[in-house]
Amino acid sequence: MGTIGNKPKKFRTMERFEEPEMLVDLESIRKKAIEEGYVNGNRFDIERFIKEKYPNIIIKREELASDISGKLKMEDGVWVMTVNSKHPVVRQRYTLGHELGHYLNHRDSKKSFEDSVFFRSNQKSSMEYMADQFAACLLMPESDINTLLKNGVKTVKEMASKFDVSLEAMKYRLEQLGYGVKKNN
Repeated sequence: MGTIGNKPKKFRTMERFEEPEMLVDLESIRKKAIEEGYVNGNRFDIERFIKEKYPNIIIKREELASDISGKLKMEDGVWVMTVNSKHPVVRQRYTLGHELGHYLNHRDSKKSFEDSVFFRSNQKSSMEYMADQFAACLLMPESDINTLLKNGVKTVKEMASKFDVSLEAMKYRLEQLGYGVKKNN
């Protein structure tokens, strides 16, 4: 993956529709997580956070079809969050954030979610867009990205390493924030 360019002066959106409003306050979740030791450097320990703060969610890892990242389903009065064990750990972390986004924002609307591999489709429903947005903002907050850039982090790979996310997730987040990502030859 390449280097990170400057933010363009003019705002450009890569989405086809307006961003839906989050139903939960991400800033307060992140602030509480920092205060309680779930964030070390820039890495958010999403799995420990879910296990300790949401006892009605059970996290499972199973081999799923390669195009399925994760599932969230109400089973016998508890929510079961299933993550594809065949995917890299950095992708599993993003999937946990995505499924938490579904839980916090959509659990009253649906009792089952199955999510295909992220970042590949522009044909997302507003629920999927919101869950992706939730995970991206929770795991890669804009303020932390700006601080890292000011402190000399210049490559997508280095930035992804700081947040412990995949290159694809980091690239998605940077582009979402309006940063250009240059490919290295």
